[in-house]
Amino acid sequence: MAARDLRRRRIVVTRASRPRDPENPERVASLSLHSAWAKTDAFLAVVVKGWQVMAPALGSVADLVIQGIFPWCFTPGMYAEKPEVVAGLEDFVRG
Repeated sequence: MAARDLRRRRIVVTRASRPRDPENPERVASLSLHSAWAKTDAFLAVVVKGWQVMAPALGSVADLVIQGIFPWCFTPGMYAEKPEVVAGLEDFVRG
């Protein structure tokens, strides 16, 4: 048990959660922040408004994520060079 506690961990933080071990950052292997912004600026407001407009037209959250949000997350190179990764992520989102 003690050996397991000494391993470095990967921690994901969202707006609704906190890192499990914030007092021992040396035990954190990596930290991913998702939807982390302090204040919406004009650019982000336009981007989010675009997603709101697309959502009803696409008909599902999965299609909105895949067609409306993924292009903001991945590079053109990823689509061209790693289509299998993109397809796997699409399958994951469609769940």
